[in-house]
Amino acid sequence: MKLEEVKTLYHDNDYKILGLVVGGLWSFSLANTSLYGLICFLLAMGLYWKEYHCNWQGICKIFSPIAWWIFIWVGLFIMACLSLLYCFDTVKTSIAILKFLILPFILGSVSYLVFKTLPEQKLKFAFYGVCLLFFLHSLATIFQFIMYGNSRAVGIGNHSIIPYCVLLLASLAVALSGVVYTRLKILSFIGVFIAIFALYANGTRASIFAVGAMLLCVALYPKYAYKKWIVTMILIGGLCGSVGFLQWSKNQEDRFNFWAMLDRVGMVWSYAPAEMGRFDKNCFAINSSYRCSPMSGEKVDERFVFESSALHRLVLNKSAIQEWFSSPLRPSGFFERFWRDNFPVFLDPKIKPYFVFPNSKEIYYEHIHNTFLSKFVELGVFGGVLYLLYFVLPVYFSFKRRGFYQMICAVFVCGIAISLLFDSVLSFSAISYSFNVFVGILLAFCFKKSIGKNK
Repeated sequence: MKLEEVKTLYHDNDYKILGLVVGGLWSFSLANTSLYGLICFLLAMGLYWKEYHCNWQGICKIFSPIAWWIFIWVGLFIMACLSLLYCFDTVKTSIAILKFLILPFILGSVSYLVFKTLPEQKLKFAFYGVCLLFFLHSLATIFQFIMYGNSRAVGIGNHSIIPYCVLLLASLAVALSGVVYTRLKILSFIGVFIAIFALYANGTRASIFAVGAMLLCVALYPKYAYKKWIVTMILIGGLCGSVGFLQWSKNQEDRFNFWAMLDRVGMVWSYAPAEMGRFDKNCFAINSSYRCSPMSGEKVDERFVFESSALHRLVLNKSAIQEWFSSPLRPSGFFERFWRDNFPVFLDPKIKPYFVFPNSKEIYYEHIHNTFLSKFVELGVFGGVLYLLYFVLPVYFSFKRRGFYQMICAVFVCGIAISLLFDSVLSFSAISYSFNVFVGILLAFCFKKSIGKNK
């Protein structure tokens, strides 16, 4: 069947195919399991192939607008395979490549293929189902926060707290884009309020910076009169607001006292990773869950104590940077949660993070809480650059082809990219699959000519 016929014909199984794709996404995010979602996508792919009888030439034409996306995935796969030469365990790393590289690519590709070629009227109903899913997560998070007083609420699916913010940021991206591009302004503003309240209920600090980046993206995205002046005023207002926020944080608990962190981070960074424990009160507590390096001293530093979670991230980042500089081209082993296993011995004892398990010499954390830096360590400088492009290029093409769906793509990807600077939110299979399916759907809308500038 020709490509033009694939785009225009209506088939009885279209809704079944779309239902399986959307159902797979619902399964990933609601059940926190991959099996049922993968089955849905397998059935969708089989039904699509049977219904449309597509040949490889037609498939290549469909994917030609996102050839860059495929190139990135192929490059990451090649670097991940090369990392098998240096990783701690080839079997475990191979399984990780399958779960966190091959499957996300397949799921994103199937989502793109289905939403790129099926009739436009049916796609909109399917997209409503996707949006409903994300707002269901937001509402469930708010419910748990209010009814049970849980300050780190996770709505549905028994997900880990921090990665769950990916689903909440998706609802915010949809609502913000609705404010700009749809006539449902009031409903969209309500959606923005629900999404931000849900992120507050989730209590992930990285979401604060992610929301800031998303709001800036919203200001830059649409075309309007006096844009330069308005954006300048927004930036000035944002700067003043940031100063006010820092002032406000002075009186908050250590976890949200960003003023103290910013004031002291330079002093902490001047020490080697093995010495930074002097600023961690848990190092000298009797019932601490980890043991600290002797290089950190015998008592807490008299000048100040640094918030432990933020301090751990500083230590892990500096340790990874210094270790990576010793061999920047070498792919040391794919998957961010294998970082601890791929670096059991550090070239310099001072580079090793100060915290280890009480009864062993093993590092307390399994990953460095910075996905982009981790990819440079895992896949070398070439793999790290490709991973950066995976987030940069969707935003770039979304700005070139402006519209409702394109804005969702730009805002959502920006928010997730900022979150990845503080944690490994995509190192959980169900969340990773949900993210890549949604990105595949958004890319399909971005490059779908008939709705290239929908409103």
